[in-house]
Amino acid sequence: MYAHERSLVKRLEDKPFALLGINSDSDKDALKKVMEKEHITWRSFWNGPEGTGGPISTKWNVHGWPTTYVVDAKGMIRFKDVRGEAMDKAVDQLLKEMGIGGKKDEAKEPEKSKVAEDVNALITANQKAMRDFIKNNEEKLKNAKTDEERLKINGAYPKPDETRAKLWDLLEKNPNDKEASFTALQWLLSTYFGSNDESQKGRARVLDLLIKDHADDPKISPILSNLSFYVYYSLKAEQLLRAVLAKNPAKDAKGIACLSLGKFLKKDAEGVRKLKESPGEGKRMEQFLGKEDAMKLKDADADKLAKEAETVLEEAAAKYGDVRLYLPTSSTIADQAASELFELRNLAIGKTAPDIVGDDLDGKPLKLSDYRGKVVVIDFWGNWSLPSRYMYADERSLVKRLEDKPFALVGVNSDTDKDELKKTMEKEHITWRSFWNGPEGTKGPISTKWNVNGWPTTYVLDAKGTIQFKGVRGEAMDRAVDRLLKEMEKDGK
Repeated sequence: MYAHERSLVKRLEDKPFALLGINSDSDKDALKKVMEKEHITWRSFWNGPEGTGGPISTKWNVHGWPTTYVVDAKGMIRFKDVRGEAMDKAVDQLLKEMGIGGKKDEAKEPEKSKVAEDVNALITANQKAMRDFIKNNEEKLKNAKTDEERLKINGAYPKPDETRAKLWDLLEKNPNDKEASFTALQWLLSTYFGSNDESQKGRARVLDLLIKDHADDPKISPILSNLSFYVYYSLKAEQLLRAVLAKNPAKDAKGIACLSLGKFLKKDAEGVRKLKESPGEGKRMEQFLGKEDAMKLKDADADKLAKEAETVLEEAAAKYGDVRLYLPTSSTIADQAASELFELRNLAIGKTAPDIVGDDLDGKPLKLSDYRGKVVVIDFWGNWSLPSRYMYADERSLVKRLEDKPFALVGVNSDTDKDELKKTMEKEHITWRSFWNGPEGTKGPISTKWNVNGWPTTYVLDAKGTIQFKGVRGEAMDRAVDRLLKEMEKDGK
């Protein structure tokens, strides 16, 4: 968007217009270099060291970057999520309403789609209900001691069913309103993450419409960027990514589709390895993915998927490496592809974990390799992260239960304020050591090298330092650790 925004600011420099940013980069020095290079002259609020989790974006409930609002002279929000020419038209329309010309010979803009407004209103109401639930139940969830307790509390989480039904009704009655369809489908996809039949059919329905109506839409990039979070394994998701690569005219959309396809295939390879390692996962996969996709995943070749992922990621870097991503704004596809390739080649199950050398939260030297000979859980965490806080009780219990066993829990902490963090650690009885990820927080050197995109992220290593499990929490973490300890006992170690 930089080039278009520069053009807009230049064109309207003598008009009552302002472009204001909310920036989510945690490294301001690096950002300023980019701004100078890109000739970004307009002012931006800084979202703080928390990056995308900072106070401004949190208050405004921002989930996708960039997110845009166009506000009239009275401070009323008139447009949302417009870019490029659509942003130009929105700004020019509001200037005309003030009696000031924008672009010459611009035809009168049609009124904003009422259907799109209804879609946005439904989504906003549901998001508010979710925020209220988190606010009212954070302490209960943090203090819950078992998965059953958490499940009971989360049972009251606002359900999306009613909002889904209303959105589908709007889309069925207005099949040609692409603006409303795009916004609704983006939200709907994020809600179909369950294992029931409704979720499986819902995901397929959303992906079918995205393939049919939006594969050539330049605005599809944010959906593609998050697709692997919404969909674990799906032939339709792969079809969507390949359709965007074939049909979309925008270089950034094609590039993000290529990058996302590589990430998607990498995740699939991990899933296949998990199935081979734990055959009992097959039934759960079938329940979650549906029989057809689960069977294809079960029969897939993990090494072949990993090799294809590597090829696609290399292609993304070679063809689209200069495309800048939404998260973070200073990152390119080449940067992301390099991180994904490092994870693929070094952090897969069965690989020896790279050593981590740094300082702990007290500034004392710490090395991951010093724990060789023990089963190790690595937890990338931050007190700012609600899911990380949910894990404290389970981790305390695990450390206490295994205090006389060859086991260690080692954290990589992403909080920027160590003094406040230490107060929390004392209060929460967090006694295990953690590497500090540095003042950059979630963008620090350790998490960047390990390609951590979600907090918490966990790895479980055996006594040889080999990665045996990824992404386990709660009782699943207990089972993973106990299994590796039993294997050590069996081997007489």
